[in-house]
Order: sequence, then C-alpha cells, then structure tokens
Amino acid sequence: MEKLASEFARIKSLNVDYMTLVSKLNSILSDPLYASFLLAAAKLDDDIRKGLVPSELRDVEGVSERFGNLISEHKPQAKSELDRVDLPPFLKQALFSILRTEI
Repeated sequence: MEKLASEFARIKSLNVDYMTLVSKLNSILSDPLYASFLLAAAKLDDDIRKGLVPSELRDVEGVSERFGNLISEHKPQAKSELDRVDLPPFLKQALFSILRTEI
C-alpha cells in the first residue's frame, strides 16, 4: 500500500497527500469491483512480463490506457503526469482511473 501511495503522491493533479492516499487505497481495495479490476490489471502486467500476451496487446501503453479508462468517466490524463509513476502499465492506468473517480 505504501509503495502505491508513494508513487501516486507524485501526481499533482490528484491534489492529495501520501497519508490520504494510503487511506483511500485501503478503502478502494475493500470494494470487490475495484479489487477485481486491479487484480485483472496485475495479471495482465504479469502476463506481459512473461511474454504471454496476444498480438493485439503489442501496443501495451495504448491498450493499458484504454483498459484503465474502462472504469472511469474522466478524460484520459496527460501522459507526462503518469510517467512519474513507476508501476507496470496496466496497474498504473487502472489504479489512476479509480483514484480519479474516488478522490
């Protein structure tokens, strides 16, 4: 939780501090829909790392951004802000979309 919070605290547009992020992330993970969405993102990242991705996912950055936006009604975020977050692409996009919805 601390790693996720420290990474997303770098995103200024979220306008939230580290401790608030830790609390919000704990709340998010207690929601079965969000927890399932994040597990799916983590599994996709793991499959990419293992080289088990189908050819349709070759554009990992683009597909991960679209994946993250499945759960959010917000417009896509400027790429430069998410570049500050050091997490695998699907988990990063999914969690960022959830945080924008919940904060």
